[in-house]
Amino acid sequence: MGEVASTIIIIMAAAWFIQYGLSFFQLKRFYRRLYQLRKFGSVWVGKEGSAWKGRQYAVVVVDKQKRIAKVEQLSGWTIWASLKPVEGLEGRPVSDLLDESVELPVPRKLALALRNAATYIQEAEQRAAEKEQEQAEAEAGASIELGEIQAS
Repeated sequence: MGEVASTIIIIMAAAWFIQYGLSFFQLKRFYRRLYQLRKFGSVWVGKEGSAWKGRQYAVVVVDKQKRIAKVEQLSGWTIWASLKPVEGLEGRPVSDLLDESVELPVPRKLALALRNAATYIQEAEQRAAEKEQEQAEAEAGASIELGEIQAS
């Protein structure tokens, strides 16, 4: 009985290492594709779902005019899943993703993943605006202090 248990444990460990290695290659493919998509604009990844209900990942590429340049979804079975293009959203403003009254031509779960990515875009824009405002205030304060020093 001890040999059977040892064999089962060895087989399970080998399967786990194989799965780990294949997951590594999947991540490598995913990040290589993200790098390619960065040529078209800023890249944002959104997620919807859970481990129990299944996850949906969406990648949104936004150009400088805040329009959607490309959309891809992680599609496929387990470690063989890869990013595949989603048609029908290119050229739309990013604000369409945040507006729940706008009907998107994609399945509901993918639409929720796209909205998740759009919230990251919105948060990043707000942080950038706040940082820019802080820098402007700091520069204004420094110029006032310099003016006071020169006046004395």
